[in-house]
Amino acid sequence: MLNRLQTQLLIIGMLGTLLFFETTFAQSEKPGPAPGNAPAAKVDDRRLPSATALGDIFFRSQNSLIFSVGVQESATDNLYFSPGGSLGGLPASDRNGYIPFTTLTGRMAYQRQLQRTTFGLDYGVSGILFKSRDSDDFVTHNGGVDLSYRFTPRATFSIGNRISVSPAPGRFYRHDLALAPVSQQILPNSTLFIGLNRTSSNVAFASFSYEASRRSRVTFGANGAITRFQQRSLNDMNTSGGHLEYSYQAAERTSLSFGYHFTYYDFSSSGIARNHLAYVGITQQLTPSVSAFAQVGPNYIVGHSLNFLGGLGRRPGVRASVNGGLTFGEAISLGRRTFFSINAGQSISDGSGLASITQTQSAGVSLGRQLTRTLTGAIHAGYSRNQFLLSVDSEGQPTTTNGVLSGLNLSWNATERFNLFTNYVYFKQLSNGFSTLIPGRADGNTFTVGLNYSFPVFF
Repeated sequence: MLNRLQTQLLIIGMLGTLLFFETTFAQSEKPGPAPGNAPAAKVDDRRLPSATALGDIFFRSQNSLIFSVGVQESATDNLYFSPGGSLGGLPASDRNGYIPFTTLTGRMAYQRQLQRTTFGLDYGVSGILFKSRDSDDFVTHNGGVDLSYRFTPRATFSIGNRISVSPAPGRFYRHDLALAPVSQQILPNSTLFIGLNRTSSNVAFASFSYEASRRSRVTFGANGAITRFQQRSLNDMNTSGGHLEYSYQAAERTSLSFGYHFTYYDFSSSGIARNHLAYVGITQQLTPSVSAFAQVGPNYIVGHSLNFLGGLGRRPGVRASVNGGLTFGEAISLGRRTFFSINAGQSISDGSGLASITQTQSAGVSLGRQLTRTLTGAIHAGYSRNQFLLSVDSEGQPTTTNGVLSGLNLSWNATERFNLFTNYVYFKQLSNGFSTLIPGRADGNTFTVGLNYSFPVFF
């Protein structure tokens, strides 16, 4: 958990890092295009694959510095935001209608591409102010930093970090960062809705890739994460891991990959677990900006048999892994003004503090359309299922959760700097075997209206 002094030091450190890299790399390099033999997808792979980013000023240029401030007013009947409703939940008859709250936000996004170096920094801080006297206010932090440096035309080294301090249940990490997407094998599980509590998480990762030939590439890396929960009944987590991958371009638009990923989980009250994943994958470039991929392979899971959820423990052993989706570049469209993204996959992940590791299956889709030159609309929906592999409930059934999340967003760019928006979010989660940790049935609706003012600099 970050106190006020740590928060100030974090912000100062990020600003110092920005200035250091700006002065260092600007003096040593001149902006220039990517190497001529690099495909277009490698240039645009830092773009967000989400239709909800349509019209966002943060995504207009890969060389930009943007400050923004905003305010939004929300109302929710989400029991997780309800006082006393974070443990076990409140029945619908006991809810006091919609709970209003105000959110004040500030954000800084910086992107810079030089001849050998790509640097990105995105940091946002928000204050959530509840109007109910018996509700606590929260300060949230969300963002990250990426640095990629090409030593030679064939060798590239990359490091990155993501942070999140949030009271919100599930979806800890923002999906609209002006940074490269991070593999779900690295990030903490964000598909579970847990009770309202302050959750702090930090993820660091590094990788090195080498082009052995014009058609083949070898990549290896390491990662680590720390997650802490304010609610004492939840499991604090430390995770670490590594990966190795060999990819081969079999045809002009088709590439094959063979890889291995290892993750080590250390839970505060439920012991340790390890996961080994070997996979084979195929990627098909559909357009210069869109590619489809699929990965299959076995997961081998080793962990202590657990029964703290009230049932018997189990040892999962080997399980099949299937992953797939579409990867989007800078400008993805079904027409001149319609944008689309989709993803689906299965992975081994942590239990978001509820228990040990899970088999997580998830799918999501977003669709956006630029209605006019200044008005943009988007809808999104997602489904997730988590099966806790080391435990069963008191009746011997697998401990599981099933959740859906959907919403819509309408954004109006009054000027290049001034933006008004409104959105609606609905979620529902069904679970079994958790006693009082989370309710067996949870749902909520949240309505929001707000405005942002940005100070952009493009270069």
